[in-house]
Amino acid sequence: MKVGWAVGSVLTENGPASVIIGKDTRVSGYLFESALEAGFLSAGVNVGMLGPMPSPAIAYLTKAYGASAGVVISASHNHFQDNGVKFFSSQG
Repeated sequence: MKVGWAVGSVLTENGPASVIIGKDTRVSGYLFESALEAGFLSAGVNVGMLGPMPSPAIAYLTKAYGASAGVVISASHNHFQDNGVKFFSSQG
């Protein structure tokens, strides 16, 4: 939640901001997604939840939707019990 709030606070320094969030199919992704969403919302950021999809799709859709940032919750090829967070700029 604190990470979402911190990033959201930076994104809203120059006005309204929006982010999109996607994830892979790891069970822990749903918990991380909810925490990030709460943090972004508490910073005044509009949030779009896109569900499970590949990281490159989030990069593309960040730019296509005109979002301020994109977020992917995924540990890529690492063990299933691991997880991580990637951020994309407005340019994907």
